[in-house]
Amino acid sequence: MNRSTKLENYLENECSFDLVRNVSNLGEVDRSTTPTPIVELFYRFGEGDYPENINSYIEPLDQEEFANKVYDYCKENTNGNSFRTETKEAWIQRIKKAWASIVRDVHFAFMMFEYQEENDCFDMVNFSIEKDINAGADLIIENENQTYHINLFINSKKSRQFFNKKKKERQANKEAIDIEVPMNFGGPKKELDNRGNSIWLYNENHIQSIDDIINTDDCYATNNKYGDTLCKISQYSINKVA
Repeated sequence: MNRSTKLENYLENECSFDLVRNVSNLGEVDRSTTPTPIVELFYRFGEGDYPENINSYIEPLDQEEFANKVYDYCKENTNGNSFRTETKEAWIQRIKKAWASIVRDVHFAFMMFEYQEENDCFDMVNFSIEKDINAGADLIIENENQTYHINLFINSKKSRQFFNKKKKERQANKEAIDIEVPMNFGGPKKELDNRGNSIWLYNENHIQSIDDIINTDDCYATNNKYGDTLCKISQYSINKVA
């Protein structure tokens, strides 16, 4: 069984997750930072050697267990007052949302690694926690002396605002080309169900679309298969490939 399928089976049959709710104090929590990035704690608390060993697997903690463990860790390792009793529910919801996003990123990476192994269409596919945190690279692809950073995000108003803010902050000293891969509400996706709750994952159409864009001479490429934008070169990166 390949890694992406193994993770899907775990999410459907062994793990548990629920829908993220809007609660009070989310605004304050969203403006606050954690002493250690949540993505780093995700891999630290998970079971497995990925991504230290890029060819290995990781089994994430259950969503509720992860949220509480991260909250307790942050409360114990910060000198600020962000982690108060009245903000705990908001922090739990923020961490749960991050959990779903990182799970989606890991599953996408596994699919891309498997696609590369089968088709050998790029020079290299890699993942780096440091590049994820500091450069917004959910996956790194090297091809024909060019570096591409894959940007994965839910295409909601709030997510898009956060994404664009971070993108502007990172562009000044960034040489890699960003490829945006939005998860659209009505677009192609894998939707896994777990006791009535669902989580969205990218599917093979997104993987193929990235291959189509990287292995083309069109620097303004936007892949609109199936009536939806599956991926595109970021507007901030157009000049780098023009």
